[in-house]
Amino acid sequence: MNKAMVQQALTDKPITAYLESRGIHPVKKVKNKFLYRCPLHAGDNDPSFVVYEAGTGKKPKPYQSYHCFGCHSGSTLINLMSEIESKNKKEVVKFLCKGMKFDTTDDTNQSADDVASMSVNEWEDFVTRNFEIERVRDLLFLQINTCCREHLEVCGDEEEFEFMETIFPIIDEAARSQDIKSLDEIYNDILPVALSERVAAFNQRKEEQQVNNPWR
Repeated sequence: MNKAMVQQALTDKPITAYLESRGIHPVKKVKNKFLYRCPLHAGDNDPSFVVYEAGTGKKPKPYQSYHCFGCHSGSTLINLMSEIESKNKKEVVKFLCKGMKFDTTDDTNQSADDVASMSVNEWEDFVTRNFEIERVRDLLFLQINTCCREHLEVCGDEEEFEFMETIFPIIDEAARSQDIKSLDEIYNDILPVALSERVAAFNQRKEEQQVNNPWR
């Protein structure tokens, strides 16, 4: 499943709103935390179920998260709904993303209603393709950064750092948009030529410095 789509669904659908729809209300609110009697285990007389506002908690997220200090469950709305509604996470994700648009590998827009009608095999293939995109993107991004780091270890003067500052935004944008084609082109075509030229220019600068300052 497209990670950005799932995150958007979690941002648009707070845990507190879901609990309210189930008739579950917070006992109190303390700063950025909502305290509830846990809906996942019985006998929670001293409220131990905490919902954290977006951007707070031990591991801040752009959406609400929860943790129960009684039964030690905790995660996102997906996990909570899966437990309360007795549905698997796949069903919950499709429900939360209903009506949203998914980016597929052939650049067509596919609604979550279409995704919901997929067979198990079609669904697994769809998920595999999207996770494969993220895996390839992360691998290319890592390889590009490794090349840039190794280049700066050898050619680490001010001009080279300034050059890197001009190309990093382009690389970051391609990674954020999962533009595999551009990342592949940067790694296999553009970067090798550019860095080769930069190494030649760096060596020339060093030679000029040595000529101008023979004591170096």
